[in-house]
This record gives sequence, structure tokens and C-alpha cells, in this order.
Amino acid sequence: RILAVDGSKISVQRAPELWQEFGGPKIGHTPQILVATLFDVLAKVPLDASIAPYASNEREMLLCVFDHLKPRDVVVLDQGFPSYEVIDKLLERKVDFVMRLPITSKYSGLQDFIRCGRYDDDIRLAPSERHNQGHFGPYALRVVRRDGPDGPQVFLTSLPRSSFPRAAILDLYRRRWEVELFFRLEKGEYLGHH
Repeated sequence: RILAVDGSKISVQRAPELWQEFGGPKIGHTPQILVATLFDVLAKVPLDASIAPYASNEREMLLCVFDHLKPRDVVVLDQGFPSYEVIDKLLERKVDFVMRLPITSKYSGLQDFIRCGRYDDDIRLAPSERHNQGHFGPYALRVVRRDGPDGPQVFLTSLPRSSFPRAAILDLYRRRWEVELFFRLEKGEYLGHH
């Protein structure tokens, strides 16, 4: 399966109980919830969702839907999700991934990859001793680059080059857009707080 996980903030009805339970933006007029959705991008259907307060962390929400992930699934994640903990849990479950990294990421080897202008390479990802304390990594992973109109984009993946050439990695990430289209429906008149 090709799955995407992403979070979306949704306004809900104005009620003191909802403000108290979920909160919202300081300058907002309605309380908001954070909905993290596990989405099958090929079938174009949601498989699970987790609802949390407005100020919740998307990475923590990802962990709420982890029980639905199966070995050999491929999870496509946007740039808010990368962390050593997420990578560790995905690899532990034998779940493959394609995740977009912020171009300013300090992951070991990433800045060298960007500076050298390569488009597909292997890197050894290891947290610093000071921050790791023996919990995570090191990981032998692959990094793929795409130059876009807004500058380079970088993707970290566990998928092998022999089965997934660079073009396939970029196509998998492009398919993540299906979850964004679902969010439009979720926020519209049909499913929204109206």
C-alpha cells in the first residue's frame, strides 16, 4: 500500500467546551482541532484519523495511527514529520518511507549532498552523541533531490534504488497530494463545521 499521513487544522463550532478542550489560534474566532489522517493515496480513501487539540504535534499524531501500518507499506510524509524517532519506528516495523526534508535540515551528510549537486545518493544518518544517548541509528538511507521553481527539494527514503529509481521516488511523493485534496473536502461545506 502507498499511504500518506498528514495533519490538518479544522475550525469547529464556537462553544466554550470546545475552546476549553481543543483551543485555537489566539487571534481566531473559533476553536480548532488537529486531524491527522492516514490516507491510501491509490484507493483515495482515508483509513484512520486521530483528533487532538489545536496545538498538538503532527509527529505525535503519526504515532497514533502507527498500529494500522503493515510491513512493506510505503508511507509518504511531508517535511513536518522527519525525526530520528519517526525513522526508527518506521524501520522497526519494516515500513518503507519517502519523506520530504526541510532544505535546512542538519541531518548528517545532507548539506554535503545538497552542495555537491547530486540527485540520488546514499547517506549515513546518525544523530550526534550529545543528542542521541544511544537511542537511535545510525541508519543507511537514500536521499533524492529535485530542483523545482522554488529551489531544491530533498527526500529521504528507505526504498532501494534497484526497485525504485529516482523518478519513482518523486512520483510517490507527488501522490501524497491526494491527502491534500481530501482535506479540501473535509473542510468544505459537506464535512466542515457548517
